[in-house]
Parts: sequence; structure tokens; C-alpha cells
Amino acid sequence: MKNKKYFCKNKFLYFYLVVSDFLSSFFYIKRKREFTLDVNDSLNVLICNNGHLGDIVILMSAVQSLKISYPNVKVFLLTGSWNKSLLTNSNVFEGLFYYDHWRSNRSDSRFKNKLIRNVISLLKVRNELKNYKFDASIDTYNFYPNSAFLLYICNIPYRLGWKNGGYSGFYNKSINFNMKNKSMALYHIEIISKIFKKLQFDGSIYPIFNDLRDQPAHGRYCVIHPGTGDKKKQWDLDKWQGLIHKIHNFYDNIYITGVGDDEYNLATKLKLYPNVYILVNELSISEFSNLLKNASLLLCMDSLAAHLAAPYKTNTIIISTAINYTELWKPLNEKVLIVKDSSLTCSPCISGCETMECIKNISIDDVMRHVEVYKLEFN
Repeated sequence: MKNKKYFCKNKFLYFYLVVSDFLSSFFYIKRKREFTLDVNDSLNVLICNNGHLGDIVILMSAVQSLKISYPNVKVFLLTGSWNKSLLTNSNVFEGLFYYDHWRSNRSDSRFKNKLIRNVISLLKVRNELKNYKFDASIDTYNFYPNSAFLLYICNIPYRLGWKNGGYSGFYNKSINFNMKNKSMALYHIEIISKIFKKLQFDGSIYPIFNDLRDQPAHGRYCVIHPGTGDKKKQWDLDKWQGLIHKIHNFYDNIYITGVGDDEYNLATKLKLYPNVYILVNELSISEFSNLLKNASLLLCMDSLAAHLAAPYKTNTIIISTAINYTELWKPLNEKVLIVKDSSLTCSPCISGCETMECIKNISIDDVMRHVEVYKLEFN
């Protein structure tokens, strides 16, 4: 895919983002003045990201590096309420603010209800943010919808963000997201370091929860997390079943994990042997992290599970589409192997398509070749 300014295929959305940039530029010109930010140890900084659980886990590594480099800076987060389960028991941020844009809302609610929720959360968080004195905001989300307009109407004095999600005129400074085959965590570091020049990042990813057990309680086990937030990225049911047929004797137990009715129904079709257990809807985020920490192997799609396992260097195999560059959403874990069909000329396409040949082309044998690599470690 050519490196376009806006990462979308929808022509109407692309035109809308062009118009939003054009119109917001007048607000920038009208209020144009030089903004200087005195970077010191007492700043209150609002980090924004409209993504979902996996996006926030990646962001948290960059934020933890910021806090280590600038230990007295107070960092707050603006994100969607769908990330509460991850953030409630985490101490990475000083405070949390939630805004549910309709387009980021993956719930099964009708569009009307999503729009109502959008407006209500916008009004609520606007009042909350205006009552808090922030020195700067950094919008780390490079897609539409970003938080540019919300930050503008909250009168946060310094607003930094990517140009690629529209409304860039509402930022004091915007920079171009040059899509390359590198980790999203490095993009977060790139934009945060525009303010925090001495930010150090050594590639480490930090655990979100610090009170997990060190000893496994389930013998040698494999975790299979077959679900994904985007259904078009899913691998075929019969292939998951065939994979379990091949590996069920390798482990004492196999645990199927996930959240929601759809993933539970999928899991019931994968319980093919007595040592296969269904834990869908049974685990909190911290309990899930503990299960991943002590696993012999994690088999999953490109989803939250791989990012939660990354700090513990868990052996991980990700069955991935070719929608994105390989490194872009890859967890910072050297024990991760990616199963992916990169032969298609349309890759990376960023948004996916109707046929999704890239995920359908991946065979059971493709995955088994990677499973054998990790099997050798405990044989």
C-alpha cells in the first residue's frame, strides 16, 4: 500500500478527512501563536488513544518508559471505556478519562445507541478535562477517530498529534505518521519524544500487573486464544479443530480462552479431548495474564493475548493476516513467531478486504512447523 496521508480505503471517509483538515486549519490560523512548552519535572500530561485493549497494552510500554525517564511527570490517559477492564487495576496512569466515539465502538448496539453514547461521553469528559489543569496532551492514535477536536474545545494549551487521522488543524503541532515495518511502540516513542527529548526506550516491555504467581499450577499447558476483535481476521474453525487434533498429546492441558458469547460458542466446538478446558468468560485480565505468564505455548490471532504474554517472554505463535506490516503490531517479545502469508501483492492493505485470502491461505501445517520449534524446547 502506498503511504497515503489517511489510512483508509473508503473514499467517502477519505474525502471527509480532507475536508476536516481544511476546515480545522482555519481555527489554527485564527488562533495561531507560538506555543512553547517548558519541559520540567512537574508537568501534567494527557495521553490519548482511541484504540482497544491491544493498542493500550503497547502504549503502556512507551508510557512506562516515559515515567522512568521523567519520574515526576504525571501521566493521564484518555481512551474508550471498553478498556476499563485492563486499566482499572493498573497503576501506570495517574488518572483515567473515557470517551466512546461511535466509530471505535465494537459493541453490537444499534448505530443510534452508539451515537447517543458518543454524545453523552463527549459532554461528560469535556467537563472533566476542562476542570483539570493539563500542561500538554499527546494524541498517539494515528487513525480516525482521533481526539484533536476534543482536546481543542477543552483548551489544553499544548496539543500534539499525528496528521493522519483528520482535524490536524486543532493540534498546535502535528507530525506525519510514515507507515513502515516497525513496532507501533516505536511510533509512540517517536511522538512522545517530540516533547520529552530525553526519553529513553530500550525495547523493554513491562508487566501490567506485578502480583502474578511465579509457579504454574496446571502442569505443562498450552493456551489457545482463537478470537479477535475484528471477525474478518479469524482463522477457520475446521483448521483450529485440526490443529488441536495434532497437538493435544503435547501438553498436559489445553485452555481455550476468550470473552463473549461468540467466543464461547467457538470454544465449545474446540473441546475435542478431555484435557481441553474452556475458560472463556471465566478470567479477569490479571488472571488471564497469570495463565499466559506460566504457559508453555500461546496460540492466538493478532489480539490482546499476545501483548499480555509479551512481558513474560512466553512462547507465542500468532496466526496473522497480511493486513499490516509484520512488525507494526508484533509484540516486543523475541519468543514470538508469526504465521503469515506475505506473498500477496496487496499486502499490506491496512484495512482488509472481503475475500481475506491472506488468512484463509494459512494451513494447519504452516502453524505446525512453528509449533515443532517450541516443542523441541521441552522434549
